[in-house]
Amino acid sequence: MKYIRTENGISSVEPFTTSKGKILYEISGCENLISKDSLEEITISQADTIEELCDEFVFVDFGIISDKEYHFKTLEESKKSNALYDRCYGAIWTNKGLIYVAKMNDKGELELI
Repeated sequence: MKYIRTENGISSVEPFTTSKGKILYEISGCENLISKDSLEEITISQADTIEELCDEFVFVDFGIISDKEYHFKTLEESKKSNALYDRCYGAIWTNKGLIYVAKMNDKGELELI
């Protein structure tokens, strides 16, 4: 497990062993270490990649007059369109609507925002 999805976003998770041998988890953006039970309470799903946790992928093509957005359910689906895009974001649906949680870097890998 490298990444977890909560109701508010996606976070990276790293296990941390205390001096007493207890395993706690460090979540990106959180100051405190948490136990496995607490981690399971806040987690909707978990995966090894960010791509697996995203609901949609939003590709943005910046134009002179206006920007265009293209939404795809998977990255594979986007490759079928054979178009060039300026930016790619991984997004999830929350109670606030669709929010961007990851951005594709120059290497073609998604990284958390």
